[in-house]
Amino acid sequence: MTSEPVPPPRIPPADQLTGIPRNRKASPRSGRSAASSRIAVDPGDAATIASAAAGVIATIVGAYFGLKIGSDQTKTASENQKVEAAKAQVFAAHLPPDEAKDILGLANEAAKKVLGK
Repeated sequence: MTSEPVPPPRIPPADQLTGIPRNRKASPRSGRSAASSRIAVDPGDAATIASAAAGVIATIVGAYFGLKIGSDQTKTASENQKVEAAKAQVFAAHLPPDEAKDILGLANEAAKKVLGK
């Protein structure tokens, strides 16, 4: 029992698969290639897509700068607080020892008022 060889499958040319002729050149009037000339886009659809993309991009950029500015302000406030704490320590180091206890009490009261306690 002999079997006949099976021929390989026939693969059609690319222009038959896509419907676009292989050697078709760009239209001299439009300057577009054959593939792009086959995609029809309604101008209203293009405007909708462009405005939606611009809205997404603007939202992302706005969120980035909002977070960046907020973190920069937090960093600046923290640095300013450290500067004021250093100044307060220098002032406290130069207090007369007999008045230090009273002034420390006043400082604690002022701190509680600032914190709302």
